[in-house]
Amino acid sequence: MAASVFIVKAQGLGNINDSNFFKTKYTKEKVWDSQRSPLNPVAGKDWRLKGFKVALDANKKSIDWGTGRYLMFVAEVDNAKDANSLIDDINNNGTKYNISLKLFESNGTLVNVVSTWGRLIGQGDKGFMYEVEGKYGSFFSVTELNASSVVTYKPNLVKVTKLSEIISSSELPNTIKENTVVVDKPTVDAKAEWHAGTVKFYNVSKGFGFIKDDKTGVEYFVHDSGLINDIREKDEVSFTLVEGKKGLNAINVKLR
Repeated sequence: MAASVFIVKAQGLGNINDSNFFKTKYTKEKVWDSQRSPLNPVAGKDWRLKGFKVALDANKKSIDWGTGRYLMFVAEVDNAKDANSLIDDINNNGTKYNISLKLFESNGTLVNVVSTWGRLIGQGDKGFMYEVEGKYGSFFSVTELNASSVVTYKPNLVKVTKLSEIISSSELPNTIKENTVVVDKPTVDAKAEWHAGTVKFYNVSKGFGFIKDDKTGVEYFVHDSGLINDIREKDEVSFTLVEGKKGLNAINVKLR
């Protein structure tokens, strides 16, 4: 195979997780369990939050912030199309997304999944609340807070129901640009063999991971430039292989 330069073009507006909302890293000073009055937000009416405590995960355990850890939201396709997932009104393709919450080490390694889905409510200039699997509300503040803080603001949106409410239109050109990638890699033979595998690890924030071949057990490096679909750990995928600088890499990765 001869080396060449090729372009990996995004379909539609590319990876939703490339938007600012899903790239934001939240440290413990900005994420809190809190008392709220009233219990549920009302658009344009004062919402008062106080009594801040360490935020909880879906198992009602305090989040282990460790040293330098942070939380990130991840958009994951909801094939069941639950009532609490968000409709993709940006690409207008009928896809719905669950908004999961994940804890990462400072180097980007996944620690654990705090919540597989949640509702975003009370969006306003001071922040918003994320209801962990419909159980516990965690307030995500735009500024650092402490246990004695009191926050009062007027939410402009009671509940987020569609992606356009958390991804601004000004981000769209950048999303398209970031997903059009020029890379120097070998060309793939038209008769390249397809492999079946399972995603062993994938770091969303850094855009790389490893896929384990179901047949041989061999693990192959994968970069986000080689993805056809968004992937996450334990996803079952199909892929082809290409010779990279440090061995075979998985490309043309798609969900099975």
